[in-house]
Amino acid sequence: MLTPKVILDVRGLLMHSYHRGVDPDARPNAEGKVINSAAHGFQNWLEEYFHPMLEHVSPVDIIAVFDGGSAYRTMLFPEYKKKRDEDKGKRDPDLVAQLKRLEDVAKSFLMYMGVTCVHAAGVEADDLIALICQGLKDHNMMVHTVDADLLQLSDERTVIFLRNQPQLEAYQDADGQAVPHDLIVLYKALCGDKSDGYPGVYRFGPKSWEHLVNEFGHDGMREIDQCFKTGDFEAVEDCLNVTKDKTLGHVYANIADAKLCYQLATLAPEVCFQFRGSTLVRPKYHVRVPNRKRIEAMLDEMECPAFIEKYVDFFPQFTLLTAENAGVCIDHFLDHLDETPFFSFDYETVDSLKHAAFNDAMSAASAARGSYVDVLSSEITGASINYGRHLQYTVYISVNHRDTANVDKQVVADFLETIDGTGKPLLVQNASFEEQITKLQLGLQLEKPCDTQIMASYVDEDGESGLKQMSKAWLNYNQASYKDTLSAAGAEDMSQVSGKEVLHYGCDDSLVTAHLFKTFYLILKLEGTWDFYWASERAPVHVLNMAFEAGVRIDFAKMGELATYGRKVITEGMLRIRELLTEHCTVENPAAGEALAAADGHNLRRIEQASGK
Repeated sequence: MLTPKVILDVRGLLMHSYHRGVDPDARPNAEGKVINSAAHGFQNWLEEYFHPMLEHVSPVDIIAVFDGGSAYRTMLFPEYKKKRDEDKGKRDPDLVAQLKRLEDVAKSFLMYMGVTCVHAAGVEADDLIALICQGLKDHNMMVHTVDADLLQLSDERTVIFLRNQPQLEAYQDADGQAVPHDLIVLYKALCGDKSDGYPGVYRFGPKSWEHLVNEFGHDGMREIDQCFKTGDFEAVEDCLNVTKDKTLGHVYANIADAKLCYQLATLAPEVCFQFRGSTLVRPKYHVRVPNRKRIEAMLDEMECPAFIEKYVDFFPQFTLLTAENAGVCIDHFLDHLDETPFFSFDYETVDSLKHAAFNDAMSAASAARGSYVDVLSSEITGASINYGRHLQYTVYISVNHRDTANVDKQVVADFLETIDGTGKPLLVQNASFEEQITKLQLGLQLEKPCDTQIMASYVDEDGESGLKQMSKAWLNYNQASYKDTLSAAGAEDMSQVSGKEVLHYGCDDSLVTAHLFKTFYLILKLEGTWDFYWASERAPVHVLNMAFEAGVRIDFAKMGELATYGRKVITEGMLRIRELLTEHCTVENPAAGEALAAADGHNLRRIEQASGK
């Protein structure tokens, strides 16, 4: 699963592509000025950057990062990028329109190719890229940019590409200075950065830097850099006492300016998660299931329709496995086994018992939603499995469908056992159901599957966790409902639907689960919760399912004792809070008092409800 990741600093790459060369089809605007078209920049960007990437990585492993602003550094230094922003305000309106169109189409194109697009309000792309590199530190990464600031991210797993050239040696600045990547921040802090608008140390330039390198070497510069990192400049003071170096003394005399510029030059992943006023800043993710029709429309708009042939292997392909083509389907699956980063699967079932009393006992709301399934009486009608390097293949195995050459459910078991043998993650939506069915129907115990329903609670504990709702919320993807699928086939249950009629509905769940997992994995990695999820959340489903099968002994007396204890803790706790408020808070706030009383009552009611009182 630790596939290499490619991170794109999108805006810089687009601007480089847009301004490269002259658009042969450009027409003068109303003022007679020739401006390149968005199509010119888009085609250049595809050919120079995007297409070469696809020779080495899958779109699902590309993360496109967009600028969200520069609130953090502007707060530190109001002149930060001020001139650049002023120059943007003077741009020709036709140029502004073309650049906006280019970025809008590129973002939509990337999403519908399966690329994850990310931005954070008020946060520069550089800082967000730093966060991604930090969170995915166990992956090999390639960062594509036009900005040398990102060279500070270079390490044994991360290669920075400037204008498509891998930066494996020291960076050569405009004055010919060779600057090691780990000294880029110090170099910019002392010499300044004209494009970003901060000056560095007064009257310190490349020649001064060269002097310090000649005097102290790169190792000595690293010691100076460490002083800036720690804020302790005792080593610099000791050096000055010995060497009396005037250039270093000049830096030390202007240390306040140098420290500010060092902070401006240093990437700050922590600003991607913080409060700005009362607003919580956090990354926003834009993800879609790859869609050929959408891509074709964008290529037509950007006047390069022939490029579609380069992308055909990335779009979803659904296949119905029956007794007539089982051998071919199985061979195809085995051929793509090694390249698949992870597998997802889903069952379609039928209630074999249809116990009237049980069904009548279901709540009206549950029955209306069709959300409750009697797992213990469910039998497999089919199973879908998603696989492939680009998550592009989904096979639906027909076991018990009308007018279909069904196969034995052992075929499903064979697929699952083969996947288990790879040691790669197996994904499901609602592991309790899928594991229960697998055990009862196939006699197999799933080995700690990843559950996107549980992962969703890590992403947003208050958000929807149903697959159809998450498909819409996260992927803007409308899945057909169970009821609509039955209605279209004139059926009462899944066994009365043919394999062809259920194909799209059946494959959708596995496809969507794979793309949700890809997204949630990234979010959990960036938020630092993935390791806990992986170690602690997958195994408990076994225990819960055992309790479901065998039943659970409920000790009502013990529950009553716990409820009494809970009421005591809350009552005593609220009394203590009131004592502290009375002692330390002197300003009357009736609204706050009412809210506190309401919370007190709410907690007590919850305990009483839980204990049945």
